[in-house]
Amino acid sequence: MKLKSVKLQNYRCYQDNDFHFGSDCTIIIGKNGTGKSSLLSAIRKGMTFIFSNVEGNKLIKNNGNKVEGLNDWDTTFIENGEGFMWPTNIKYDVIFDNKELSWRFFKDKYKGKIHSALYKNAQKKFETHHLKATSQLPLLGFYGDCYPHKKKTGNAVVNSFNRIITKSNVIPRDAGYFLWNSDGSVVSSWFLRTKYILNEILQDTETISDLIKDIESLQSRRSNFSTHDFATLDAQIISLQNRLQLSKERKNSQTWKFEEEFDFVTERLMLFFSRVNEFDADDLILFDIKKRRTEKEEYLFFNFGKEDSFNEGMYNEESLPMGYQRLIHIVYDIAYRWYILNGKTENFDGLVLIDELELHLHPSLQQTVVERFRKTFPGLQFIITTHSPIILSNFFADKEATKVIQLERDHGKYSDEVLENLYTMDYNSNLLNVMGVDISDKLLDTYINAYQFLKDEDKKLANEYFNKIRDLFKGDIPKFIQNKLS
Repeated sequence: MKLKSVKLQNYRCYQDNDFHFGSDCTIIIGKNGTGKSSLLSAIRKGMTFIFSNVEGNKLIKNNGNKVEGLNDWDTTFIENGEGFMWPTNIKYDVIFDNKELSWRFFKDKYKGKIHSALYKNAQKKFETHHLKATSQLPLLGFYGDCYPHKKKTGNAVVNSFNRIITKSNVIPRDAGYFLWNSDGSVVSSWFLRTKYILNEILQDTETISDLIKDIESLQSRRSNFSTHDFATLDAQIISLQNRLQLSKERKNSQTWKFEEEFDFVTERLMLFFSRVNEFDADDLILFDIKKRRTEKEEYLFFNFGKEDSFNEGMYNEESLPMGYQRLIHIVYDIAYRWYILNGKTENFDGLVLIDELELHLHPSLQQTVVERFRKTFPGLQFIITTHSPIILSNFFADKEATKVIQLERDHGKYSDEVLENLYTMDYNSNLLNVMGVDISDKLLDTYINAYQFLKDEDKKLANEYFNKIRDLFKGDIPKFIQNKLS
C-alpha cells in the first residue's frame, strides 16, 4: 500500500490543501506552527478504519483499534466571526493491491459523526484482502513526538495482550495492528515476547544438552554393570533416548519458529545500527542483544561499540540514552509488527509516520537516520516531519519516490511547496532559513573564509575557526558545510 495524496478541506489550519507524497519517503519541513503535526494527524486518522475490526483471525475481540473520527476542534475555526468552517472533508488516495483506492472522512456539523458510508467500500476491500490466508498485509505505524516516553502499560487491554503473547507459540496476524495508531509505545510488550521466546529456546537447548549428557553417562557406565543389570540400564537409556527424540521434535517443530522470530527482529535492529559510512563512530554500532537477569527481573541488554569494549556500551531496555531509546523502540515496533503480519519475508510494504524524527538524536545520527530506515525496511513508505537541517541536507529528493514538502504560514494562510532537491545544497541558500535555524550567513562566511585561508598557514588557528563552525551547528557540521571546508 502506498499513500498517493491527501486533500484537506477545513481540517485544523488547512482550508483547502492538496498533498502528494513520494512513494518511498517524504520529509515535511517548516517552522513551528505551519501544520506539520496536523498533516500527520490527518493521515493517521484516515488509516484507523483499516483492519480495525476484521472478522476471522481475531485477537480476543479485536486488535485494540477503533475508527478514530474527526473531533470538533479538528474543524477549521475562523476567529473573525465566521466560526467553525463546516463541513470537514479529507480525501485519501492510495495504491493498494496494485489498484487505485480512495475514501473520505467527512463531518458536516458540530458534534456530528463521520459518514461511514464514504469509507465502507474501501474497508470491505481491506477486509477481503485480510481474510486471504496467503495475502501480504501492509504495515501501519505511527510515532508521535512523545514516543516512546508515553508508554501503553498497565491497562486491561495491554495486560490481556501481554498474556497472549507470552503464553502462545503462534500470535494472531492482526496482532500486528495492535494499537498501531496510539500515541504511546507498546514496545514493552514486544520486549516481553522476546524474553519469553528466549526462555523457551534456552529451555529446549538445555533439555537436549542435559539428556545427551545423561545418555552418554549411562552408556559409559554400562561396562561396569554385571550382565543381569543390563536390562534395567538399557531401559533407562531407552527412556532417555525417547525423551531426547521428543525434545528434538519439539525443537524442530516449534523452537525453530521462535529462533526465526528472534533472528528476524534482532537482525533488523542490528542492520539499522550497522555502519553506514567510514565516519560512523563505534558507539553507533549495535553488535549484540542479550537477556540477563538482575536481582529483581529480566532485562534485554543492547551492546553498542566494539565487541571487546566489555560493558562500556551496554544498556538495558530501561537505561538506554534517549536518542537510542526512541530509535530502538521505533525499529523494534516496525520489525515485530511486520513479522507477525507477514513472517520473515523482506518484501516490505506499508506506511510509517514519524513526527519530529530528530528528537534526542546526536547530529551524527541525524545525518544518517533516514538512510538507516530506508536500508532496514526497503519498500515501506515513510512520511516524516523534522526541524533539522542536518537530516534534510543528506536527503536526495527526486520528486517521485522521494520528496521534500515545505509548509508555510503567511497572515493566517497555510501553503505548501514541493522543493527542488536540497542534497548538498550550499549553506548560503535558503536551506537554513527554511528550517528556522538562526545562523548568520555573514558570520558563517567569515569563519569558513578564515579556516580556508589558515588551514595551510597556521593549523592551530585554523582549528580554532573549525571549532567555531562546529559550535554554530551544536557539535556536528552538516555534509554540505564539510564540502566547503575540504
